[in-house]
Amino acid sequence: MIRVLLLILALGAIPAAIGGPLAASATGSGGSITGSAYAWGDNSDGQLGEGNTTNSTTPLAVRLPAGVQVTAMAAGASHSLAIGSDGKLYAWGSNNSGQLGNGGRPGGLTPVLVSLPAGVTATAIAAADHHSLAIGSDGNLYAWGGNLSGELGNGSTTQSNVPALVHLPVGVTATAIAAGAQYSLAIGSDGNLYAWGDNYAGQLGNGSSAQSNVPTIVSLPAGVTPMAIAAGFEHSLASGSDGNLYAWGSNNNGQLGTGNTTSSHVPVTVLLPVGVTATAIAAGSSHSLAIGSDGVLYSWGYNYFGQLGDGSRNFPYYNTTLQVVSLPAGVTATAIEAGDIHSLAIGSDGALYAWGDNHYGELGNGTVAIYGNPTPALVSLPTGSTPVALGIGSEAAHSLAILSSAPAVTASQTGTSDGTQANASVGGTGPDTAGSYTATAFGTSGSVTVAQYAGNPVAGTPPPSGANYFDVKVSPGNTFTSVQIVDCNLGTGNTIYWYDGAAWQASTPLSPNVPQAGCDTLTVSSTSSPNLSQLTGTPFAAGGATGPTAARVSAAHASRHAGVLSLTWRMAHSRNVVGFNLYAGTLRLNAHLLPVHRSVSYAFHTHWSGAGPYTLQVLLRDGGMLIVPAR
Repeated sequence: MIRVLLLILALGAIPAAIGGPLAASATGSGGSITGSAYAWGDNSDGQLGEGNTTNSTTPLAVRLPAGVQVTAMAAGASHSLAIGSDGKLYAWGSNNSGQLGNGGRPGGLTPVLVSLPAGVTATAIAAADHHSLAIGSDGNLYAWGGNLSGELGNGSTTQSNVPALVHLPVGVTATAIAAGAQYSLAIGSDGNLYAWGDNYAGQLGNGSSAQSNVPTIVSLPAGVTPMAIAAGFEHSLASGSDGNLYAWGSNNNGQLGTGNTTSSHVPVTVLLPVGVTATAIAAGSSHSLAIGSDGVLYSWGYNYFGQLGDGSRNFPYYNTTLQVVSLPAGVTATAIEAGDIHSLAIGSDGALYAWGDNHYGELGNGTVAIYGNPTPALVSLPTGSTPVALGIGSEAAHSLAILSSAPAVTASQTGTSDGTQANASVGGTGPDTAGSYTATAFGTSGSVTVAQYAGNPVAGTPPPSGANYFDVKVSPGNTFTSVQIVDCNLGTGNTIYWYDGAAWQASTPLSPNVPQAGCDTLTVSSTSSPNLSQLTGTPFAAGGATGPTAARVSAAHASRHAGVLSLTWRMAHSRNVVGFNLYAGTLRLNAHLLPVHRSVSYAFHTHWSGAGPYTLQVLLRDGGMLIVPAR
């Protein structure tokens, strides 16, 4: 898959590298860690495991089978993995290349079982762009999913929707694994570091740029064995038995930490401070992290979205030398992970910190911001929970964490106490559990809050008995066009109730497939109709980068029919295009990543009912962004 500028990809897993004795890898390993699985951020393909495709700005419990906790997690670009306390391997999210490993069967919005061989359990996992890895209890290394560049390591380039054996040398087993965009790494029991798959930028570290569909040996210095590994989009990291930290592959943003931007097809030494060794490492799409033996958390590489966490975001938006992450005074990092363009760290104070891009809520602090935070901010963990392991992937815009305990469920009203309010309730099953619904406010002006409410939402106006109450409020003097509540924990045929300011009104019973199987939807609209005048027949302005071969929008059009907003556009020189974001004002309606192809026509359809102005953001392969505003 291609690196998206607003979403620069690669992969990872949990437990994340733990400080102290050098962690074996940046991969998820089953072991003594056990806790509840939580996810937040991008959910466009169901990679949060919530039964829907609604992004979340705060951590939500993954919908694993009742009573199942997890011992390890891993995040790919648009899918996730977890080893369950029941010994089973679960997967959820996108399955477009078979990366869920369930034989191509439907499913993905909630966890499904990976089809490992009978009697085999997973002891370590890794997830990447479109492929997954697992070390089996039988000593074999398994891979499944996309295989365009040979990243499955089974001697072919044919994708597999069930786990296939990686062709390690006879007698060699994998002791640690990591997965990059379209390549994989493994530490072998013979002390060698193996790599296979895409090698365009030299990320296999074997001195060539030729891809390989079977494991090849990374050219570490003579006598040096790998102690820990991490894989980014097109760069790799390994801490050596000699105390040095090595890096190789793409260095266009200084992610190798060598003081320059020269890529390398063989391992080179990262310029850690004199006398400092790396005790934990992580690789994002184009940035890197390391916990030093001096207790300092270091970062280097791409920094356009503040993913280095040093408080800066200055031109040229990268650092070729190591920077210090600005954790709070007295706090050191005990575990780290790097996502596409964001980073996470567990602090010595027991808190979870995140920084970098927050386009999808992947920082987990209850907000969304295109450029995120250039310094670490607290993740809004459920009350009473403690992070024990992390899981981001270097291509992921979502985050995973194992928390030590499930929080107590409390239902309470939040937000302002005055101002325009619309109250709504879904009835029929009694109170729901916290985290079982998502709410999205559209066309907002000012603050909008949505919360479950344990009492009567409207004094003196009792709602139907046995109902769940959703309180939607807008701050005084502000408006909203609608708020959509999606609940996936209610039975078929529930009736929608909404409060019109005088009495409760009932709609027809819901279908269980609106907007998706097993979920009910309630939309609360404001009294004023949305202004859709900016939609009808209004084309996007053509424009874009300069130059005869620059990618640009040559034509675009927005229209509405039967309540559906339709956008169509054509791209000139579209091979440089890797994705699109669509905005209504400052609200992101859609983020769509695309593979490299020659198609020049694109379309997007949504039930969005709010007004513009609309902005089409084109993401380019070389790291640029082409902004195409509406006229």
